[in-house]
Formats: sequence, structure tokens, C-alpha cells
Amino acid sequence: MYKPLILSFLVLLALCNISSGENINTIASSSRPMEVAGTQQQLTGIAVSQEGRIFVNFPRWVDNIPMSVAEVLPNGTAKAYPNGTINQWNTSLNASNHLVCVQSVYIDANNNLWILDPAAPGFTGHVPGGPKLLQVNLASGKVVRAYHFNSSIAPVKSYLNDVRVDTRNEYAYMTDSGLGGA
Repeated sequence: MYKPLILSFLVLLALCNISSGENINTIASSSRPMEVAGTQQQLTGIAVSQEGRIFVNFPRWVDNIPMSVAEVLPNGTAKAYPNGTINQWNTSLNASNHLVCVQSVYIDANNNLWILDPAAPGFTGHVPGGPKLLQVNLASGKVVRAYHFNSSIAPVKSYLNDVRVDTRNEYAYMTDSGLGGA
């Protein structure tokens, strides 16, 4: 049985000092790595926007995960993103409308946040209707696209693991660490 490690994360941004809110493309290369924020909860994804906003995700592999996706604010605190309602999850809720067990966050070339939710809390197989990929417009904070995956794309024992988006060719590439290439 998998026993998750409870880790503290140290976001080291080599050659970038984004806490000042500057655009990461304009930071001098002489900046030194720095700690931005910390937590005792395990996270599996970190994404930094063009403006230096930081987003993280916490999979629900253990109980008491207060939010699945958060924006790390300049003072180091975390705020549920894109909002608190979508981050709430329990088995009485409709999995298609909530973040169940987010595994990955990614920011594309157009500065959109992509959220990959395999919807498999505790690695027990996914919750029906839960596997999805969301596109969030960072300027508005709104979900602009939601791709829901049925059992032909995300079978019960699948675990959608990571995503990258090619905005030029309009493709999203996802890995599956549950079934792999099966």
C-alpha cells in the first residue's frame, strides 16, 4: 500500500525573485534562489504565470486536504483557486463540478492555468464523473473550458498524472500513471 510522504516544499526559483511581483522575464540573472512558501501537506504541482503568480496543487491522497488548487500569495499564504466552492470535495458532491484529487497544474504559452484532476482520492480508483481537465483564464479567474473524461478515456484504474499544452497546435498531452499505455 502506498504511504504518502508528508513533505515540506521549498520553492526555489533559480535566478528569479518573483516575490516582488515583477515579471519573471525581466528579473536580473544575478538574483539568488529563495524560499517563497512552505507547507506540511504534500503537493505534486507548481506552476508560475508570466506575471510571477504561483499556483500549486494538493492531491487528496490523505484526509484533511483543505483545497486542491491554491494560489500562493506574495505573503506566502495559500488561497483556494479559482475559488473555494470548486475546491470543496466530499462524496455527497457532484464530482464533475468540484476538484476531487488534482494531480497537476500547468500554465500554457497563452497564460492559462490548466488543472488536471484524475479524481482518484487515496488511489482507490476514480470517482465517477470526476476525471477532467480544466482551463482557467488567469486574467478573469474563470473556468473557460472543462473537458470531462468518460471511462473510455479514463478507466476506473487510470490515474491521469501530468499535462502539457501545445497552444500553437492546440493539443494537450497527458500521462497516465495508473494504467500507462494500456
